[in-house]
Amino acid sequence: METLSHASLQTERLVFLDKIRYSVVLLVVVLHAACAYTNIIPWWSVLDAERSTLLDLFIILLDMFVMPVLYFIAGYFALPSLRKHGAGGFAIRKLKRLGLPLLLLGIFLVPVVGYIGYHGRTPDPTGFFTYWWRQMPSAFSLQWVHFVNPQVAARHMNDFAIWHLWFISLLLIFFLLTALVYRWLWRPHWQERQPPSPTNYAVMRVLVTTAAGIGLSVALVNRYCPDWSWAKWGGFIMFQPTRVPVYAGLFIFGIYTFARRWFTASSLPGSPWLWLAACGVLSLALLVVAKAMLTIPAPIPWSRALSQGLLRALLCLAYIGLLTTLGWRFSRRPNAFWRNLYPVSYDIYLIHLPIVVGLQWMVAALPVSIYLKFTLVAAAGVALSWGLGRALMTPRPKTALGVLVTIFAVTAALV
Repeated sequence: METLSHASLQTERLVFLDKIRYSVVLLVVVLHAACAYTNIIPWWSVLDAERSTLLDLFIILLDMFVMPVLYFIAGYFALPSLRKHGAGGFAIRKLKRLGLPLLLLGIFLVPVVGYIGYHGRTPDPTGFFTYWWRQMPSAFSLQWVHFVNPQVAARHMNDFAIWHLWFISLLLIFFLLTALVYRWLWRPHWQERQPPSPTNYAVMRVLVTTAAGIGLSVALVNRYCPDWSWAKWGGFIMFQPTRVPVYAGLFIFGIYTFARRWFTASSLPGSPWLWLAACGVLSLALLVVAKAMLTIPAPIPWSRALSQGLLRALLCLAYIGLLTTLGWRFSRRPNAFWRNLYPVSYDIYLIHLPIVVGLQWMVAALPVSIYLKFTLVAAAGVALSWGLGRALMTPRPKTALGVLVTIFAVTAALV
């Protein structure tokens, strides 16, 4: 593994991993900006009359790694926070930081996204407040819904949904479970242990073991759940069943890498070019396998399910290898751009989707190429989300709450 002097190792480690996290959050905004112009997301709130196969491929490629990388980094930073605040303090902090925005934004802002879609597909739509009021029972129910076919999706199309905040709800569950395990199993002397820096052999052994564990878990779920299907329990817990083992496995992998001092004195073995080649080969293989899986009814044959699970696990680890080796070599120093992005990356994720969908609706009638529309929505979505996060949400959370309630009240009264 490539080594570095011990000067400022902790600061540099945090900087390059944080930069990866911020970059991936921006990619999520760009991914959602493309959704209105693709063939593979028929349930999106705004669908342009023109669609692009190229943007289909763009979304599929981004979807392979953006959320897994975010869960890995969240896991990496979970353990030091647990050690600093204890299990109880950690849980309370996460409930405030994740649970409160999930509840408030889920109830008062995200329904705007669903309403835009409802208004566009309904011949005689109701007003926004009536639509929202009819959603509230499904928001607080405990009903289990598995979207395995278009008929199920049609029956629940106007139910409450948290849309992009599914990431926040699932992450909150992971954090709370981690706090429970830490409380039950933590021993004071564990924190004092200083494990040796990992050898290349030890790193590769862990990577292979992690890929095998995640791949097998994905296969077990994929046997009975189509890879593309979504499920939800009540209004605030929503996920893709086959992806949960990926996210959970990489979250645990992140915890392990921090505990074993990965990235504190070296990067992963191999050059970025090697990891890039692995990403390319595995991406092509997964595209072929995933396309074939779309036509296979459940239960999925073991060979197909296991091949897809292993390929997905290996690909996620390859992207982690690519991003961390690139970050280690070229992005260990802070600069003005990243300092401006650091406080608001989380807020960008929280508020970006209503902004993006609103922009997609505004440019839908423009007589221009969908690629220009996509570029405009992506650029404006990033800029507006960053600007609102920096000027309002991060420095003035109470004012942001007042603005949220005002926006909801005005929308309910006028729309």
